[in-house]
Amino acid sequence: MLIANYGEDDIYTKECEIVQTDKYSLRITEYDALGNIKNLIRQGLKDPYAEIPEYGTIDMLHYDYDPNSSSLLTAIEETSCTLRGYQGSGSAYAYTNTGNLKSDSEKGIQDIIYSYNDLPLKIETNEGNILNWYTSDGLKVKSTIIAPPNSNQPSVAPEVRNYIGAAEYKDNTIEAIYTDEGRVTYPKSENPYIEYHLKDHLGNTRSRIADINGDNLVLIDPNDPDKDELMNISHSDSNGRRPQWMRMGIRWNLARLKIGILKMGKSSKMT
Repeated sequence: MLIANYGEDDIYTKECEIVQTDKYSLRITEYDALGNIKNLIRQGLKDPYAEIPEYGTIDMLHYDYDPNSSSLLTAIEETSCTLRGYQGSGSAYAYTNTGNLKSDSEKGIQDIIYSYNDLPLKIETNEGNILNWYTSDGLKVKSTIIAPPNSNQPSVAPEVRNYIGAAEYKDNTIEAIYTDEGRVTYPKSENPYIEYHLKDHLGNTRSRIADINGDNLVLIDPNDPDKDELMNISHSDSNGRRPQWMRMGIRWNLARLKIGILKMGKSSKMT
């Protein structure tokens, strides 16, 4: 691929009319001999806080690879200097002899120690260490997160997470039970509630919806994150406008969202 031009539709019209624009185009200007991307330019919204939306180049990325491998990335350089897009300019990566990631300067990972079957046993970062335990067939059963001491807290107790089947425990207290459609969360000060995950075609979670108060409705309130039940999703279009159904205080019936619910192993619709 060399060029990808994307369009957008007007969410305020009944008809979904796609209009091609250059607001979100992507151009790959160079590949190496092995087919790896060397230079990439991406368009987008430059300043999310600007009163008048301004579109332009948000990424000008240059990629470097290990000359002794076919595709191991060693560094990414970003030269666009905008508030959006890739923010890890000057990132450097190192790998083990078997190709596993050893360090990542962008994420503050200093060192990773692997097991004989290439599972990360210890991850050393700028913000502490993570220790993992697995079964003989590679299923993770425990993680311990050790934060470094600081001037405010000379001694910080480690955070321990245990994984038993679909359940996740934090410091011996259940925190979530995972299902194919999302998870059941157990907040400390509230009753458990079901959280639904909307995924893309690759299986990645793109947004979360939860009926926290159990009224069969989704409260959409972007001005109050503690009450907003539409999580990890933009409440505005690319021009900063909110469609009618996403405006503050509106409750949206879960049945109209066509979300399946997993209760006691059975999938049903909430009405």
